[in-house]
Amino acid sequence: MGGQSVSELVADFRASRRNVLAVDGFMGSGKTPISLMLEFLLGIGCTHVDDYLPSDTTANKGRPFLEVLNLNRLQTDIRGAASTGPAVVEGILVRDVLSRVYADSPAYHVYVAAVWSPSKTEVRWNEGDRLRLGASNDELDAQIVEYHRRLGPQINFDRSLLRDQDRFSVNSTLLSPDGQQFAIPHQAIQESGIKKWRRRGSAYQSADATAVNLPLGLIDPRLPVATPDLPRDRMKELISAIVQGNPIAPVKVSHAQRNGIYNLIEGHHRYFASITSGFTRLPAILASG
Repeated sequence: MGGQSVSELVADFRASRRNVLAVDGFMGSGKTPISLMLEFLLGIGCTHVDDYLPSDTTANKGRPFLEVLNLNRLQTDIRGAASTGPAVVEGILVRDVLSRVYADSPAYHVYVAAVWSPSKTEVRWNEGDRLRLGASNDELDAQIVEYHRRLGPQINFDRSLLRDQDRFSVNSTLLSPDGQQFAIPHQAIQESGIKKWRRRGSAYQSADATAVNLPLGLIDPRLPVATPDLPRDRMKELISAIVQGNPIAPVKVSHAQRNGIYNLIEGHHRYFASITSGFTRLPAILASG
């Protein structure tokens, strides 16, 4: 998975003249980083299906995923986005979701798979093994397996993207929306507690109530395409605060340019910490002038 392959995907999507791009795959396959790159390249915010889940997940345990979603709000947002231009939708079971909220016209379907290479001549896809094994004890995982067997999104797609699981992980190299690679010091990851943490919400808790949660992919860090040197202590401090739910100051951005992208003025470490934490939005203050 890289900037070039996503750029080719965007060109193919535009040529298709479809107005909805759907990003599909198993949980943890890499759909979120792909969707952030699509935001950056298209200059539009992505609709993340997970954002329409209730905050209290325990109350809905045992119910099918689609019955838990706020489908009315999801339908309003997707239709609103598609009425003014292309719309990007990302999430598990995305074909079932679209059949409920936007069946007007065929979507452009992208399938993301996380793969790894046990040897130089072999490529493995863990989810393929799960499909062969069948039902899982995990309720949501079982729904995802059933969905794949019923609709075959892993074989019926307009474009597929493979995420190199050996290369991109929370322990090593990550990818920002503009395509640059960066690394978080291993000790900062270990000591922050993020490996055992599960995010709730689309952005970290802002220390400023006036901040706006902007799509992370619409923010340009304005750094050269190289791995930034991210200091261990600062990254540990930020990621630990995210894990503990402590308020963090918003970043500062310029007003959006014609391509829909904001330039990051202040808060680069918060930007990269948010990507590392799996957030899709970033609390921001617009610079005056």
